[in-house]
Amino acid sequence: MNLLPSCLTAESFLPYGEVVSTASARAVFAVNDGRARRFDHLATQKSHPPALTQELSLYRVSPSNLPLVVSYFERHPLSSQLFYPLSPTRYLVVVCPAAADGQPAAGRAHAWLAGSVRCITYHAAVWHYPLVPRDHGGAF
Repeated sequence: MNLLPSCLTAESFLPYGEVVSTASARAVFAVNDGRARRFDHLATQKSHPPALTQELSLYRVSPSNLPLVVSYFERHPLSSQLFYPLSPTRYLVVVCPAAADGQPAAGRAHAWLAGSVRCITYHAAVWHYPLVPRDHGGAF
């Protein structure tokens, strides 16, 4: 199956997670004597069960060339996962729903091209391919 990535939007990605940006903030406040704005609740990080501890990690990822062969999908059944680009690079987001047997339904995969200022969070148990920076390596 050949996938052509779509432009990443909050609406198109909603079944798999959240697109995180200042536009997704549920509240915005002036802080630091009015010199800054705080954007609250940009994304919802969840664990199942809720008592699990959230972890923050840094990924440094080499760029990938197209066409890309997606040979597997992974998922994290106990928690959501946030990816926030720390360097200016576009990246591919590739996901697929679960089949009736719980395995990835690779034939129903979706791909999006995310800009360097777009962050995503995968819902728990969403089948996805690892990060794919496009233009050059990236830090997430």
